[in-house]
Order: sequence, then structure tokens, then C-alpha cells
Amino acid sequence: MLCLIGSFVLEFGTGFVLDKVFGLRLWNYYEEIWNWGNIGGYVCFRSIALFTLAGMFLRYLLLPKIEKFVVKIGDKKALCALSG
Repeated sequence: MLCLIGSFVLEFGTGFVLDKVFGLRLWNYYEEIWNWGNIGGYVCFRSIALFTLAGMFLRYLLLPKIEKFVVKIGDKKALCALSG
């Protein structure tokens, strides 16, 4: 649920601020074929669903593997390994 709300707020807020403050319109979901749930062209159901799935993938699949890696090799070694 947090991924859903966070991705909605981030995409809508970013699109709104870029449009109203800077006059930039980097994406517009009015022109999409499947734009159900479109709010001002800033967000639609499809975009929020994809960002939510990506967030859940990171949280539940990728981050636990990174955490196990860090614990296995130690904090200092992990910082060196991850930084290159």
C-alpha cells in the first residue's frame, strides 16, 4: 500500500510542479490509449500500477538479497564493494 501511495504522490506531485512552476510537461497521459484513472494527464492507473510493482520488486525481492550480501561480507567491505 505504501508503494501505491508513494508512487502516486511522487508522480502526480512531480508532474504538477514541473508543469505549474517551470512550464515543463514531460509526460501527458491524455494521449495514451489505455489511460483509465487519468488525473490531469499527470498520472493514470497503468503508470501507478507499474511503479507500484517496481517498488514491491525492490522492497521484497532485491533489498533482502542486498541486506544478506552486506551481512555476509561485513559493513566496511560492503561499502567498498558497492562503491566500485
